[in-house]
Amino acid sequence: MPGSPDADPFRELQREMGRLLEAIPALQAWRVGHPFPAMNLLETADRYTITAELPGQESDNIELSVAGQSLTIRGVRSASNIRDEAYRRKERISGSWSRTYNFPTRFDPERISAVLTRGVLVIELLKIEEVRVRMISVTMTPE
Repeated sequence: MPGSPDADPFRELQREMGRLLEAIPALQAWRVGHPFPAMNLLETADRYTITAELPGQESDNIELSVAGQSLTIRGVRSASNIRDEAYRRKERISGSWSRTYNFPTRFDPERISAVLTRGVLVIELLKIEEVRVRMISVTMTPE
């Protein structure tokens, strides 16, 4: 009950946001899911690691491409043979998707690995050691 000392204002806000999202058709797709799979990006001292949840995907449906300091991941989620009208609820989105990551540090495009295991894609990009400035002392020769 709103206003009571036991009321949780955050739970009430969450409930109201849920009602709002259900009332506006354009926002329902956002609530149900994104057109691209969930991904995590981890940075360590020597590499970047991307993990992507791709249940039911085959490696033939996934494409990686590199341009400069960007990595693009593309894929296709297969549509089922069931008509949309037959679903009571459909939360898994089918079709093409694409994600591009721009990295602040250079990585070696020749040493990228991508492995798909049990629906989880793991991509590793090894960083290139940055060129370091080295000071050179100037000596003077006697005349």
